[in-house]
Amino acid sequence: MKKMWICALCGAMFLAVFNLAYGAERKEFIEKNDIPPRVQQFMKTHFGTTIAQAYHDDGKLKVETTTNQEVEFDKNGNWKEIENSRRQALPASVISLLPAPARSYLKAHHPDGIIYEISRNNKGYTVKMAGDKVKVRFDMQGSYVKHKKL
Repeated sequence: MKKMWICALCGAMFLAVFNLAYGAERKEFIEKNDIPPRVQQFMKTHFGTTIAQAYHDDGKLKVETTTNQEVEFDKNGNWKEIENSRRQALPASVISLLPAPARSYLKAHHPDGIIYEISRNNKGYTVKMAGDKVKVRFDMQGSYVKHKKL
């Protein structure tokens, strides 16, 4: 009888841990007209009117387009990450969001690279490129920091 209670307790603990680990990743979908105006303007400027869905995920707003682009925004509506899930080139207007020195570096050192992901944080920018299969980091001013092969 004691073994049965121990097994039941272990099973309950497993379910609790599983729920904590995977339950937190639930997407909370939002209506397109509930997307903040700043985010709507960003999406319209860089992607046209191609919003497929928007949702909150782990405190961030994520917007997906019908052309396989995904943009992550912080709580203030500032973009944090832009990527093409099929590793195809991001629009030129998105690439222009990088500081000029970063764009110049990429053009000079990776002219055939296809930029499919750009992210930024308080330290700088990270660019992932197909073709050259490289990840390049820049500081906030756009100066080259380092790169590594993917």
